[in-house]
Amino acid sequence: MSGKSRVDWQELLCVEQPAQPCVFVIFGASGDLARKKLFPALFALHRRGLLQPGTRIMGCARHEYDDESFRARLASA
Repeated sequence: MSGKSRVDWQELLCVEQPAQPCVFVIFGASGDLARKKLFPALFALHRRGLLQPGTRIMGCARHEYDDESFRARLASA
């Protein structure tokens, strides 16, 4: 059996194309999971051009932050 007959499922299933603009709501946005995993993943999608300009990200948390202090907190991570 030749190596070309094998199906590469990752290539078949992982087609990178921009999604339609949407709103991401992240509950626990000031938490460790959001800071270490969710926001970096969303930023990586943005850098690869896979988030449409109309996409919005809204975070909900128990701690109260204004936009500027929350962005500074994320930037330091």
